[in-house]
Amino acid sequence: MTDWIPLPGSAKARLLDAAIDHLQRQGYEALSVQAVARAAGVTTGSLYHHFGNKLGLFTVVRDEMDKRMVERIESALDALAAAGGAEGKDPDGEGRAGPDGAPRGGGRVGRNSGPGGGPADVNGIPDGVAPAGGGGAAVAVDRAALAAALEVAFDAAVRFGVTRVLSEPRPDGGADVIAAALVRAVPGGAAAPAAILAAAWRQALRSVADGGDPDEVRSGLRWLLAA
Repeated sequence: MTDWIPLPGSAKARLLDAAIDHLQRQGYEALSVQAVARAAGVTTGSLYHHFGNKLGLFTVVRDEMDKRMVERIESALDALAAAGGAEGKDPDGEGRAGPDGAPRGGGRVGRNSGPGGGPADVNGIPDGVAPAGGGGAAVAVDRAALAAALEVAFDAAVRFGVTRVLSEPRPDGGADVIAAALVRAVPGGAAAPAAILAAAWRQALRSVADGGDPDEVRSGLRWLLAA
């Protein structure tokens, strides 16, 4: 993993902040290394020194954001498995739920919380137990719990302002780590359903990035995953 935590105010830190802003507004294809460098107050030579090229810059940002989302999903799945499922429960022990009875959640994350991310609020798929996969051992959760875990990551991405960053197709063709994290909660450890769920989650983020109302998109995602 490329070192994400540069000195505050350093050229590398400014480049990462500028890259996130530009990627969120324009996406990867329209990203200009000259514009990022200019916004960061450095030369393009500095950008190439720290990240190699445009793809290297995107990869560092995307890998870090994916890592934060995986941490939230896995924490939610583990907490809900221990609690016996979603069923209107919050892993913190609070009976927080949405209007339709589905758990509501959201990791506390923000650009000012630091590159390591703030403490993850974890919320909350019942069809069986999957073999080990993703980042941890298999977990036994119900369908509502899996939907809630993805909702946690959805809310975190919205609050952090990286919906487009996380919904962009990877130009390097890298594996989807969100799908890998979900395999451990999918019955039989099947990769295909996990990939479909991850794709639906990323498409929901893309809808928000394109101007969709986060509450409406979240409701649609919850309906799709918990149906």
